[in-house]
Amino acid sequence: LRIDRGRNSSDVEGLEGLPDIAATLRGRAYASYALTPRWTLAASVSQDLLGRGGGALASADAGYRAPVTPHAEWYFGTSLTWADRRYMTSRYGVPPDSPSGLPAFAPGAGPNGVSIGTGFTAALSSHWVLFGGASATRLLGYAADSPASERNVSASVSIGLAYRWGVQYGGVLPL
Repeated sequence: LRIDRGRNSSDVEGLEGLPDIAATLRGRAYASYALTPRWTLAASVSQDLLGRGGGALASADAGYRAPVTPHAEWYFGTSLTWADRRYMTSRYGVPPDSPSGLPAFAPGAGPNGVSIGTGFTAALSSHWVLFGGASATRLLGYAADSPASERNVSASVSIGLAYRWGVQYGGVLPL
């Protein structure tokens, strides 16, 4: 479960006048399969559980993990997402009577985006873990064609420090 914060269109430059997207609770089902010790395939489906127009998203992922040291690993992955009509309409649609000034746009279901990313995880001690990564996403199909989409490519970089408590594994940390 996770909270989808929605969107207040008046807070997003260029989307003023479009309908807001209500916050909702999303449920997610996830499955993965290890092809080899380093290669993994995964799939997930996420659904708006409160029926607030959030629709459904599905993804298919492939990833590769490689140990760098006994306590650190590097990973690379790619993902393709697909969205139903309800999700695409709430995020990328423009109603005909919209005061936004954007031309009307009625998207259907289909591919939503493709992403690539890389990152690392390193255990600094029995409790502290350092992690970071970078990713890029390109919108596809209706999402890319929408007049509400200002940019079709986005990127992000993250770094973090986490504290783990609980069972220690003889001084050796599994990743």
